[in-house]
Amino acid sequence: MYLNPGVYTVPIQAAGGTKIIFNSGIYITKAGINGAGNADIDSGAGGVFIFNTVVNYPTDTGGGCQGVNLTGNADSTLAPMTTGTYKGLLFYQDPACTAEFKIAGNGTLEASGTIYLPTAPFTLNGSNATLTGSQLVAKTIDAQNGNISISFSAGSTAQPVLPRLSE
Repeated sequence: MYLNPGVYTVPIQAAGGTKIIFNSGIYITKAGINGAGNADIDSGAGGVFIFNTVVNYPTDTGGGCQGVNLTGNADSTLAPMTTGTYKGLLFYQDPACTAEFKIAGNGTLEASGTIYLPTAPFTLNGSNATLTGSQLVAKTIDAQNGNISISFSAGSTAQPVLPRLSE
C-alpha cells in the first residue's frame, strides 16, 4: 500500500505482513503510527518528513495524541527528505504531544535523519528490538532490552541555525 503526503486523522497502521510505503513528502499524523505482526513501513525515494501532533492541531494544542509503536516483527526503513526546509529531519513530535515512541518485541527501525521528541519518551524494549539511525533527541530514552546503534552524520541529519541552542 502506498501513502501520499498529507494530513492523517486516523492511525497509520500495518499488521499481518502488510507493507506501507510513504511516498516522498510531508506527513502530518494526528493519530500516530502502529506497525506490528510482520509489517513493513518504508519511505520511497526522496524521503519523508513526519510531524506527529495532537488531534485538534492546528486550532488547539489539546485533544490528546498517539505515539509511534513498532512491535512484533515490524520492520521499518525510513529516510528523511533530501531537499527543502525539512532536509535531514525525519520525525518531529509536537511538544504538546507526550505520547511514547516505542520499538518493542522484534520491531526494528532503520532511520537515517533526526528523530526529535522534545517532550516524549523513547522506549526500546524487546530481545531483538533495534534502532539504527543517525540522531535521536528525546525527553527520556529507556533502552530496557534491545539494540541501539546511532551513527551520527552531519550530512544526513537536521542541522539547526547558528547559534545552536537546545531546549
